[in-house]
Amino acid sequence: MAATGVPLFIPAVAANGTVASSFKLNGWVPTSAGAPTATRRTFYTDAALTTAAANPVTLGASGRVVYISPSLPYAFTITDAAEAVTYDTVYVPAEPDLAEPVSATAFGFKVGGGNSDATANTTALQAALDANYWVQLPEGTAYINKITHTRSNRLSGAGQSATILYRANSLNDYALYASAKNDMIYEDFTLNQNRANNTGSGSHTGIRLESGCSRWQVRRVKVTGARGEFSGSPVGAGFSSVGGGSSGQFHNCWFDDCYDGYVLSAHTDARDFGSWFTACTRNGGLVAAASDRFESHGVYAVGNCLSYAGAGLQIIDSPDSKTYGGTYNSNTLGHGLQHNGSDRCEVHGGTYNSNGISGLDFFDCVDGKVYGGYAASNTVRGIEIDSSSNGCLVIGFQGVSNVDVDISVFRSADVQLIGCEGNVRAWDSGTFQSATVSAGGTGYTVGDVLTVVGGTGSTAATLTVATLSGSAVATVTVSNVGLYSTYPSEPFSVTGGTGSGATFTFVGVAEFSSTCARLQIMGGHRSDTLRFVTDACTEVRLTNVKATTITDDSNEIVSALGCDNIESIFALADVPTYADQAAAAAGITGVGRLFRFNTTGALGITLT
Repeated sequence: MAATGVPLFIPAVAANGTVASSFKLNGWVPTSAGAPTATRRTFYTDAALTTAAANPVTLGASGRVVYISPSLPYAFTITDAAEAVTYDTVYVPAEPDLAEPVSATAFGFKVGGGNSDATANTTALQAALDANYWVQLPEGTAYINKITHTRSNRLSGAGQSATILYRANSLNDYALYASAKNDMIYEDFTLNQNRANNTGSGSHTGIRLESGCSRWQVRRVKVTGARGEFSGSPVGAGFSSVGGGSSGQFHNCWFDDCYDGYVLSAHTDARDFGSWFTACTRNGGLVAAASDRFESHGVYAVGNCLSYAGAGLQIIDSPDSKTYGGTYNSNTLGHGLQHNGSDRCEVHGGTYNSNGISGLDFFDCVDGKVYGGYAASNTVRGIEIDSSSNGCLVIGFQGVSNVDVDISVFRSADVQLIGCEGNVRAWDSGTFQSATVSAGGTGYTVGDVLTVVGGTGSTAATLTVATLSGSAVATVTVSNVGLYSTYPSEPFSVTGGTGSGATFTFVGVAEFSSTCARLQIMGGHRSDTLRFVTDACTEVRLTNVKATTITDDSNEIVSALGCDNIESIFALADVPTYADQAAAAAGITGVGRLFRFNTTGALGITLT
């Protein structure tokens, strides 16, 4: 059924309220902001939208009726008779729900064929989309070449598993492409990028929107197999929106076996409701970069990052973004959910298990907030507050059995942990400066790269064999300084190279590029250890923290209220420094200083 036009009646009234019978009504194609462009939009004389009316139309004393298409946005201007003076400008957005779909089969599109039908199907579907806002695809499978939208469109299938579009063999280009088109809708079909027959160089995104497409919606669409190579690099996303735009939405989509599930770049205020990301091998399931105020609700990102260390969901340089719930598990080489350079991000709940790096990561994110969440069995850490993520607040987060540590605070000041559970470490990194041979071993070759065994940290140091004594290692250089919270015990062993048996001692250096100053931990932490490493932590304050072991390598805890198993610092007048309560039990005189005692013992102090 064709679209039914909307009648438009505008009386000709001057700015002072008097009737001006010679005024003109102009209809224009609007910009994304609703301003008129230089291109006129068609008026019609009938509701069937078959006969074009004049544009501009001269308004009589009682006004004039014209019809407009409900599926297109309009910008109207009212001018004087000479069109020299504009009295008013009005923007009317598209109302696509008032339009009726037309079937692609009416233009010659057919299902059930093979790759040989791709050209004919593309011609038919292109014609249908050029002529109509809303095009309905039939149930079945069909091959297509690249479709370029010349107008805003709504493309609908019969269901995600009912309508399947295959990209043609050796297409090596986008399947569905739009530039500077607003109000695009894709719904209820699968787009199979036919990866087995599209392995060459080219652009392999399934749906590509660019140059400021806004207000698009992708609903119940599956994209699979969007993978390829371009200039030697892996490319391909199920969906991408780049180059500006705002207010796009995903609803219950599925991105599977793509290099990236979808990529948003500089697209503000986007929303995702319940999408799935599986087996996306390059960076991860979802990448949002420079896309401020992005939100995800209940997404499922499992089994991604098979080739690169991205994340199930990665939010980069996108401040004020928020995630609500969701499952971020088993992302092989990456994080479950990562915020990178995205200030004021918020995380509300979610599950982050068995990921290749950490479950949840805040990297260089100022004033981030975490409200709840559960992270278990991640290869490195449960949650990382990492590298200048100053002012972050974590409330009610639970970490369990993560390999390195459950909760890590690294080089980030003014962090608060409230009511969290799990082992905690606040630290700065140590690195290798040099290494000396302890035992040379046998069978080595100059140039062998040896990986250091032992210690804890995110990156192991590597050594390169520089000289030999026979086949034993004589000297080495440090080829990767590593990143450690605890150095390996000496002499340490190594793996790799052509030989065996070499051991080494080393000189390490702490970087101290920033610290975990003013860390506050309140409640929770019924765990094995709470650890403050090296001199990274200053002005630490603890309140009602329960832990089996609390260690403070840097002696920087300035307040510990209601805490068990911790040395507390007390400042008293006219007392020197004493190592423990036994030494201080006798009479004390001298200059005012500090001393320590263990809260598991008892100490009576009388000042005289």
